[in-house]
Formats: sequence, structure tokens, C-alpha cells
Amino acid sequence: MCTEFGFLQTCAVNSGCIFTQGLVTLETAYHQACDQFNMNDIPKLNSTIAKMNNRHGGNVNDVERILWVNGNVDPWIALSVQHLSKRQQAGNQKVLIVEGASHHAWTHPSSQTDQNTVIQARKLIKETVLEWLSL
Repeated sequence: MCTEFGFLQTCAVNSGCIFTQGLVTLETAYHQACDQFNMNDIPKLNSTIAKMNNRHGGNVNDVERILWVNGNVDPWIALSVQHLSKRQQAGNQKVLIVEGASHHAWTHPSSQTDQNTVIQARKLIKETVLEWLSL
């Protein structure tokens, strides 16, 4: 986080973020998390983020059969693929955005209180995996 990836969960004022806006900014989050380790050089962080994205391909994946599942209220959604490139579509990748769901809600054990979108997501995930296994 402080030296390579640079992802900090923030919630900007006047954004669509559902959490407390403006309480945690990039600057305050970064400094609170990284100052204690004497890692607080944002220009250097930007440089190493670019190197990591180059090394690992960023959000471009030349592989087949990936199902990118995201909850639309998951604070980590910004790190995932939400829209497919033509290359990803050609590789039979798919995106599923689960309305009203947070981080990996569909991986939790089933419960009578599960919201319908999570139940439907589980069904779609299963159908997709079975389809891919039959190829």
C-alpha cells in the first residue's frame, strides 16, 4: 500500500460514496498509514504504482474465462474490472455487479436472510462455472 499499490479506501466529498465523505482523504489516509514506517513519498509511490501495473498488466488480462464479481457497495470495487475491453470479451470474460452487496457477500454461507441479488448472483456464478467446465 505504501510502496507499490497505493490503494487506500477514501470517500471524497460530493462523490457517490455511501460512507462518510471527507473524513478520510488520500493525504490523511496515506500519511496515517505510511508515516509510521517512514514511507511517505507520494511521487515515489506514483512511480512504483506505474511499475507494478506494468509488471502485472494492470486491469488488462489476456486470459480466458474470468468472472469479475463485484458488489456495488463494496469499497474495493474500484480495484476490480467493471467494464470489459474487446480483448476481455473475446476471452469469454464476464462481469457481474451485485446490487446492494458488499465485499464477497455471495461467498458467505446461504441464509434465509440473504438478499435476492446475492441469491441470484450465486446461481449465475454456478451456471457460468458449469458452462466453462463443459467446454
